[in-house]
Amino acid sequence: MITPSNFRSTLLDTGAFIHEGRKPAPQCWVSLRYHCAFVRRLVRGGIAARRAVGDDEAAHRESLQTSVNMFNNVLQFGGGVDISGFERAREIRGKPAVYVANHLSPLETYLLPGVLFCFDNIAVVAKISLLKVPFLGDILRASRPIALGRQDAKKDLLQVLKEGEALLRGGRGILLFPEGTRRAEFDARRFNTLGEKLSSRVGVPLVPIAVDTRFQALGKGVLRDLGPIRPNFNVRVECGEPVPPGLPAKERHAQCISFIRERLTAWGAPVVNETAREDTRPPALITPAREDTRPPALTIKDPP
Repeated sequence: MITPSNFRSTLLDTGAFIHEGRKPAPQCWVSLRYHCAFVRRLVRGGIAARRAVGDDEAAHRESLQTSVNMFNNVLQFGGGVDISGFERAREIRGKPAVYVANHLSPLETYLLPGVLFCFDNIAVVAKISLLKVPFLGDILRASRPIALGRQDAKKDLLQVLKEGEALLRGGRGILLFPEGTRRAEFDARRFNTLGEKLSSRVGVPLVPIAVDTRFQALGKGVLRDLGPIRPNFNVRVECGEPVPPGLPAKERHAQCISFIRERLTAWGAPVVNETAREDTRPPALITPAREDTRPPALTIKDPP
């Protein structure tokens, strides 16, 4: 069982936190039992977060507690936790920065804020609809997020730049998911440049974070956030080198994409092959080529 104090001290001292999961639970109803335990922990976190509204220190404490609770939920049902690379961010500890991460499942919404609160006072860029979700909304509101309507892309861009700039100049960091929504695979073409624009605007580092949360798969339809769990997967989070301001915008953005793609590929997570198809076609996943097992075509000659 992970405790907040042990988690925070280990992460700060070593930049990493690794914990093996329990022996995989019996498969009968395992996903249902996982989600029931998840909801119980979410309810407790939401109730505690209501008392922390307006108190940044208490909000950080409750966010860390919620993240630790969710990590414990993963461990309880057979998954492991592997967090690494945060020693690279020591030089910017306590300083404002923009953190950009890929978005594979709902898990990183609960896990990443608590991890980053160990290093920085951050605000999360989130959909306004998430603030209306019982208990989850309480947890997010306690940390004073940037809430987007997601109806008007231009309006959202201006809002993030305006509010994000004010927060960064006030000493807070920003966490955002440039893909905009959860996707079962990483597609660099959908990883927008908002993080780079915001960090360049204020002159702060841009920090890529690779996340592999395939432990909880995406569901379908209204159960999209309640997909089946896969205990054979560990939850992985790795922080990349902070990209300093002053470099060309395209280079900074490309460094973030390169790091995330490299780590996901190393972990065996699905990554879209950007050159396989044009943007107007559905993206193709990188998969091994299939051997052509068809018999050779017959050659028919004309009669003499």
